[in-house]
Amino acid sequence: MALFDVVFPYNLSPLTYKGNEGLMPGMLVNAEIKKTIKTGIILRESLKKPEGRIKDIESSVGDAPIFTDGMLKLISWMSDYYLVTEGIVLKEMWGATDFKGLIEPLSREIKKKYYKTFLIHAPERHTEMSILKNLISLHRNIIILSPEIAYVKHISKAIRDIAGERLCSIHSGITKAMRQKAIGRLLRGESDIVIGIRSAIFAPLGEVSVIVVVKEESPSYKKEDGLRYHTRDVAIMRGYFEGASVVLSSTCPSVESLYNAGIGKYTLIKPPSVLKKPSVKVIDMRTSQKTSPYISKGLFDRTLLNIKENNKTAFLINRKGYSVLICEDCGYIETCKDCQIPLVFYKSDKTLRCHYCGFKKTAGGACTRCNGSKLRMVGAGIEKIEEDVRDILKTEPLRLQAGRRKSVPIISEGQMIVGTRLIARMPELKGRLSLIGVLNGDSYLQAPDFRAVERAFQELIHLTENLTSDGHLIIQTRMPHNPLFKYIKNYDFEKFLKDELSIRRTLRYPPFSKMALITSDKPSEISDFKSRILNLESSLEVLGPVKAHHKKGRYVWKMLIKAIGREDLRKGLRAIGASNKGVTIDIDPISF
Repeated sequence: MALFDVVFPYNLSPLTYKGNEGLMPGMLVNAEIKKTIKTGIILRESLKKPEGRIKDIESSVGDAPIFTDGMLKLISWMSDYYLVTEGIVLKEMWGATDFKGLIEPLSREIKKKYYKTFLIHAPERHTEMSILKNLISLHRNIIILSPEIAYVKHISKAIRDIAGERLCSIHSGITKAMRQKAIGRLLRGESDIVIGIRSAIFAPLGEVSVIVVVKEESPSYKKEDGLRYHTRDVAIMRGYFEGASVVLSSTCPSVESLYNAGIGKYTLIKPPSVLKKPSVKVIDMRTSQKTSPYISKGLFDRTLLNIKENNKTAFLINRKGYSVLICEDCGYIETCKDCQIPLVFYKSDKTLRCHYCGFKKTAGGACTRCNGSKLRMVGAGIEKIEEDVRDILKTEPLRLQAGRRKSVPIISEGQMIVGTRLIARMPELKGRLSLIGVLNGDSYLQAPDFRAVERAFQELIHLTENLTSDGHLIIQTRMPHNPLFKYIKNYDFEKFLKDELSIRRTLRYPPFSKMALITSDKPSEISDFKSRILNLESSLEVLGPVKAHHKKGRYVWKMLIKAIGREDLRKGLRAIGASNKGVTIDIDPISF
């Protein structure tokens, strides 16, 4: 009999069991936990005999490993890196694999395997897709990761003629039965290409040859609850452990990835651009003539011409609702009782809503503070802009925002679209618009985030991809001299990267530091954490704690820890010992 460490999909470290000599790491087995038989994975042969009675492995499921050695190393790495038990990691993978009743030996091996990460900075989306199609035609056992389900469907449609039955999808938009069918096809070797969002990185694909991360810069790859892993980083480590190539692709890569390419960690591939780029114009809303408070005459005139020529136009406004109501008698703006942020008026159903926690109430005709009846609407959301388009452009717009997404045929019928930032993330709009007007360009720069300029640059670049080659992007702003708009006008990736890296180097932000965000619902607890860290002899820098609103209508306290190196950060986090229920640790945070 041999000893094996078995990990189960619960918040537990591996447990040691006795098993026969035919068992091996990676196999699915049944064993007893608290008088109940549970299914787990053999992580490794045990190197140390524990004290007390050692239970037996009851049975194995299948006669061969369903986790490769690289996947087992990935479990251990994620556990160590994200400071969670191996069981939490397996639980995350469990939802992606759904092994029960579908286990069969993995049958495919690839003779030549090596780890290397490539960063493809594609000039256009069609270049990115062409490279992907070539990879599929030349290689087998491929994982394709996409940031959103909409892109999964878009890519699947584009590659289906090449991939055929080799392709299967794993994501939250399919049923459990469909997921089981996909996993069964992978395990039986009937499919060797899997496409999906975050959880697809855990797909039980043996002998992976290539992992492709499409739109690698997308913040959607970061899981924001539970085990807060970044899919791109996990993909790179799975490639490393499995000896597979990793291909990161984007038309506007992340600063961190471009930096890694610059220092030789990744191999940069930058195909030349063959298409004319749309023009970009910036309008100073402080001095320009206006047709309405929120639409400049320059944008209005260009839109009229577009409509006359039967071309398609989109106005982008980064605000939902109609406006905010202010009392002219006392100056009061009604706020959310929990979040203390202004409630937004929705004219469509006469409600006031909190965009943070979701609170909603019927809008009254009087001020709730002084009972005054003079309520004035301030600012403009998508409902107000939709109304302005009807009034001044004499056309009925199609509204696109989260929860109201339309299919391609409906979009194709309209000449005018009014939408939120969703417009930039719709692959079905690629190259179909002649004009996009960004009505409140300053909103991109107002986020309290060191990546605000990077995300603004990426999103505006992605907007240009939805334009025809002779199309126009018009950005309205009260800060026309901000360097961001010059980068965009000139499509100047190099200057953007150089300036952004210079700022981050000075302020010690990634990629020049490692960070962790600590969140607690107890202010005394997080203050104690800070004291422990400051007592360490290290290079750790602590920002905060600060009081912040939680989306569930309560307050939390947040503290950001920065370190020059990974080991210093880990030392600080282990000194905290933050294992209480109300504490979360986010390694490499992207939201603050």
